[in-house]
Amino acid sequence: MKSDDAAGNFEDLVDRTADESLSAEEFRALEQDILEDPEKRKAYLKMAWLCGELSWSLRDDASFDPLANVQAEHSFEDKLELRRSRPAAWNSAISAFAGAAAVVILLYLGGFLKLTPPQVADATSNQTAADNVKPSKSRSNAKRREKTTPPAATLTGLVDCHWGDSVAPPTYGEPLDPGRRLDLRSGLAKLTFESGAQLILQGPSNFLVESSMDGSMDTGKLSAVVPVQAHGFKVSTPTAKVVDLGTEFGLEVDDRGDTEVHVFDGEVLTWPVDAKGEPTEEALSLLKDEAALIRHGQTLEQSSAKAHHFVRDISARLDEASLPPLPIVEKLQVWWAADVLVKKDPVDRVIAWRDILVGDNQSDEDAWQPDEESRPLWVEDAIGGQPGLRFDGSRNFMITTPFMTTPEQTVFIVFQRKDAETRVETKRQLIYYNGPPFDIPRTRRTFSILQIDDGREQGRYRAFCYAGLDQPRMHAKVGGVQMKTAIAENEPIVLAYVYDPAANRAEMWVNNKSQGTSNAPACEPFVSRKIVGRHPLEFTHFCGDIGEMLIYNSALAPEDVAQVNAYLGDKYSVPLIPSEPANVD
Repeated sequence: MKSDDAAGNFEDLVDRTADESLSAEEFRALEQDILEDPEKRKAYLKMAWLCGELSWSLRDDASFDPLANVQAEHSFEDKLELRRSRPAAWNSAISAFAGAAAVVILLYLGGFLKLTPPQVADATSNQTAADNVKPSKSRSNAKRREKTTPPAATLTGLVDCHWGDSVAPPTYGEPLDPGRRLDLRSGLAKLTFESGAQLILQGPSNFLVESSMDGSMDTGKLSAVVPVQAHGFKVSTPTAKVVDLGTEFGLEVDDRGDTEVHVFDGEVLTWPVDAKGEPTEEALSLLKDEAALIRHGQTLEQSSAKAHHFVRDISARLDEASLPPLPIVEKLQVWWAADVLVKKDPVDRVIAWRDILVGDNQSDEDAWQPDEESRPLWVEDAIGGQPGLRFDGSRNFMITTPFMTTPEQTVFIVFQRKDAETRVETKRQLIYYNGPPFDIPRTRRTFSILQIDDGREQGRYRAFCYAGLDQPRMHAKVGGVQMKTAIAENEPIVLAYVYDPAANRAEMWVNNKSQGTSNAPACEPFVSRKIVGRHPLEFTHFCGDIGEMLIYNSALAPEDVAQVNAYLGDKYSVPLIPSEPANVD
């Protein structure tokens, strides 16, 4: 029987192979353990096979189901079926060959997982699929991890709001927990739910936040935009229940509880209900431009939708003349720039970094920080004479409400790093794609948990995508590319990263110079919060300034990357380097 201490030491050594922090002596001890102990060798073989299967078996499989990961709470299960079928994640034939595959994988991976002793990294080498397959780290930062339960919704917009006196009035950017009642006497208030659904309340309205997938309105008026991942979002009134099927609709409830439902786009299902909330009729399907009046448990009449009776957008928008001249706007998902639409508190700490809406980007994906002490500082002259958000390296970060990420991704970040007063050893994160509640399914197809940080080598930034497994302490990193050399403190950088599953290619550019390429296995879309300036599970933060960040739900072509690099380089006075095509790894 092996002792717990011995087993823990073995796991610790395996963990640290991922960090490239083993001494030569520790490496020899690990190698000896694997050679002499059949149980440890079996565990290592299993890890090698799983990680190898992750990296290779899916690299050319680009199929996906955009609803595969969506799980929502629903009522009326016997009346409404919203789930989609998906193929099984594992081919049953794989298990039959697991033993043989493990041996083959071990032999193939031996050169980088077990048989290569610690050595000084070659500054010109790129990360490949081989050195991206690593067991997960749970050692040094386990005690620093913070458990965060996300709210049901966030208050993401306010226009001339006056609230009832029963509770403290909600504030801009405030998280809203289940059970929070909003008594809006006048004005407009926008709620963004964790599911991605967005509501605009028009005062006077009385609304109860029930969960990320439903709410109830006693009186008042609202408009709703419900994206595909929030199919099944439900609003209850005294006389009706309305279930959305991915659409835009309006709802009005008068003082008697009578309910009008207006569909602006897509489809909703609505049921008249009795005083106990039980359906009294079969569901009524309403399509685009249709409306219905429901009173006392029955549908009285159907008519045409009156879209002009509802306020449908209160997003902060720049007029066309004020929009910055970004050269590529197709498939743009997020655009944050520190020189426009930044919401600050009285001491220039950033409450909200608001999304610039242009082109295909018409849903505002703002980044928030309701906690005063965690807000980055807005600095007027940060990078090349342009404003930036200054992160202190110890507490500051921003976080978005959830939005959809597709398998294809392009990210641009304009930043400059600084040395923090209290230095952290690793994971100084620029951006991370899986914020609280960190519940993206850990399957072999969930590759796109993209992150950009400088790992253990300060200033030498890397971009990669995380793939988790159901098995504990195991993960793989794919699409990994790292800067060839570390950047200096206060050196302005335009970083670009493209993840392109169709071409099985990931590439990073620094100031328009390619840093190399890696593989880019196929993956699934998913919905999550994005975190700027901090690792989501550990107290490790970026220290420095960020001037601009763009996210595209597409893999931009190299010539398009060059255009955006040129725009950002000119804006922030960053000298760019002519880029030569990189060799595919």
